[in-house]
Amino acid sequence: TIMIPAHNEESVISQTVENILKMDYQNFDIIVIDDRSTDNTASVIKDLEQKYEKVTALIRPKDAFPGKSAVLNDAFKIAKGEAILVFDADATINPDFLTKMVPCLEPQDVGAVQARKVIRNKNVNLLTRCQNNEYTMDTHMQLGRDSVKGAVELRGNGELIKREALEDIGGWNNYTITDDLDMSTRLHIKGWDVRFCSDTAVYEEGIIYLFALYKQRRRWL
Repeated sequence: TIMIPAHNEESVISQTVENILKMDYQNFDIIVIDDRSTDNTASVIKDLEQKYEKVTALIRPKDAFPGKSAVLNDAFKIAKGEAILVFDADATINPDFLTKMVPCLEPQDVGAVQARKVIRNKNVNLLTRCQNNEYTMDTHMQLGRDSVKGAVELRGNGELIKREALEDIGGWNNYTITDDLDMSTRLHIKGWDVRFCSDTAVYEEGIIYLFALYKQRRRWL
C-alpha cells in the first residue's frame, strides 16, 4: 500500500499519483490523504479516487490530530498491503521503483528500505544545487552504513516499511516532528535492520527560497 499525505497540494498531487500509477510492479494500491487542507486538495483527491481503481481517498476532519505521523497512522488503519510505501506529495519515480525496492525488503530481519533521494530541480539556483550536493553526500553516507549493516536512516520520502515491523513498534509516533528519524531509531532498537537501495531513486523539489529553507532546517534540527 502506497500512502501519500497531502496538505494544500492541489497543484501537484494529480501529477504525483499519475506518475506512481505507471510503475511496472502491479500489486499495489494507493491511499491519498488530505490533511486538513484549506485549498481544493480534498476535491482533487476525490476525483482521483473516481478516476483510478487503485486509488483510495482519505479526507481527515479539520479537528484531526496534526502532523504527518498522525496522517500515516490514520491511513495505516485501512491499508491492506504487506508493506507500506510512503511518498511526499511532490514525489516522482521511475517505473521500476518497486521492482528494485521489494527484493531489499525480503530478508526476515529487514524491517524497512530507503530509496536514494535526488533533487529534481537542482539547476534552478545556488540553493537547489547545494541541496543536490547535500543529497549526494547523504547517499554516500547511507551506502557506507548499509555496507556494514549500520544504522541506515529512513528519509520520509521513498521509504518502504514491512507491515510486521510497523506493527511491532506500534506505528508512527504522533508526538514527533521528524517521523522518519524517530521510526528509524525505534526500528533499530527493536532489532530490525534498515537497508538502503541505491539502485532506484525518488525525485523531489528542492527549496528555492532562503527563508523557506531556513524554516525547514530549523524543524529538522
